[in-house]
Amino acid sequence: MSFTNEVKAELAALPLQGRAALMAESYGMVLPCVDSTGSHIRLQTESVDAAKRLAMLCEELCGAAVELSMLGGGYLAEVECDGDAVQRVQRTLDIPTDLPALRLGRALLEDADCVTAFLRGLFLSAGTAADPERGYRLELVLRQHRLTDDLEVLLQELQYPPARATRRLQQVLYYKSASRVEDILRSLGAHASADRLAQARVRRALTNEINRQQNSSIANIKRMARANALQNAALQSLHESGVLDTLPQELQEVASVRLSNPEATLRELAELLPGVSRSTVDRRLRRLVELAQARMEETQ
Repeated sequence: MSFTNEVKAELAALPLQGRAALMAESYGMVLPCVDSTGSHIRLQTESVDAAKRLAMLCEELCGAAVELSMLGGGYLAEVECDGDAVQRVQRTLDIPTDLPALRLGRALLEDADCVTAFLRGLFLSAGTAADPERGYRLELVLRQHRLTDDLEVLLQELQYPPARATRRLQQVLYYKSASRVEDILRSLGAHASADRLAQARVRRALTNEINRQQNSSIANIKRMARANALQNAALQSLHESGVLDTLPQELQEVASVRLSNPEATLRELAELLPGVSRSTVDRRLRRLVELAQARMEETQ
């Protein structure tokens, strides 16, 4: 089951708290399903729970039967066109059919609980949520441009300003912040789904930190290997040319220890030289490399 279907199954299982919430959730579910002529209410979805929820809401609200059927790999829930079932649903929810474009009415959004119920219905009908193991994204996908304008304003008023895009002639309001998606899921009542997203965030953060540390360690190893190779090549050059034997004793000691331990760290080299610190070893090796480079430039 996809994460979207998990969220919708959780939301569809929530009990309704009174007629006002029933009306608001029904309004949220039905609005995206009304066609441009106002003669059909049809929901095409991959979620059987969303399809059954629409059927339950319409029947509970005004006795309108909803026909459920399979369509491709998903489901189709359609208010039966026989009689005046479609018109009865629209009248009950105060959805006008004589306007040039469908708009969002606020009459049923009388308090915070009703707004939450409305948004829950809207997500059940038109929402998607990405699998949190792969990314964080929540979308509301609608056909009606003016309705999308109104919903965008409502979400902004609720301090959930969405981003917006057009995809294949559809309007998309979306969020891609993990914390924002989690907040919205919790506000709708999908606490188990929000918990799963939170857990995925923790796992991803730990994985990113482990990868960062591993990458840092690999980079350090590569830098150390390059430095060691440069030092060994420089010291070998000084030794073969006889220059090394003419240098001060402390430089010869460091050179001898490095040549005998070509892969050792600076700290390990310092432990082989009593009374000499890591920084002193580093400084003397840098001096030897500079001498080797200067000699090479002179002979070219």
